[in-house]
Amino acid sequence: MTHVSLSHNKRLSFVGKTGMGKTFLANYLAKQFARKVPDLQMVFIDPKFERRAFGDGETIDKPKLVTKYNPKIRFQCFQSYNWTSELEDMTMQIMKRGTAIVDLDELGGLATAQVVPDGITRLATQGRGKGVGLWSKYQKPLGVPKVLKSQSEYFFLFRLTPHEDRREMMNYIPDEAILERIPKFYYWLYHDEMENAILVKPIDIKGTK
Repeated sequence: MTHVSLSHNKRLSFVGKTGMGKTFLANYLAKQFARKVPDLQMVFIDPKFERRAFGDGETIDKPKLVTKYNPKIRFQCFQSYNWTSELEDMTMQIMKRGTAIVDLDELGGLATAQVVPDGITRLATQGRGKGVGLWSKYQKPLGVPKVLKSQSEYFFLFRLTPHEDRREMMNYIPDEAILERIPKFYYWLYHDEMENAILVKPIDIKGTK
């Protein structure tokens, strides 16, 4: 049996086509951390503008919609297609605060394989030592900054159709099994101390009649 222990300051990558379960799994993990780490702060960056429910920032499901980082709000969300000066300022402040997770919900125009904002690089390379985790969700690994992939300790690899995308992920998950096409909602779990990736079957919740 493989035991996987996550802590809030790790770098996680959720990779796969849209609709495969990346956001569902990330939200599930976020709720577990929120319960177990009382002073944990989470900042969601949503370049797709898909979040619709906003509140006072007291819950994961209804973060506070902000345009400027607030160190007192536990759960907050930026909706921006570009990496702005406000997000760069957020990076500096949250690194000083610590005990936090920054969730990049798809990269959109935030970064490309060739252009990576200083703030994203800083979170990926220095966040762990400051108590700040970085979660990245992406669909096309070839277009993602290398720093996000190379610095990730944990990968949750959902279905990827293009063979070249699965081949790209072998640079970070050294297991030829990931080249196989897997069922919808299944994912490969891998962290950098494992010899092989593990295929995880999603939980099937059925109602009673």
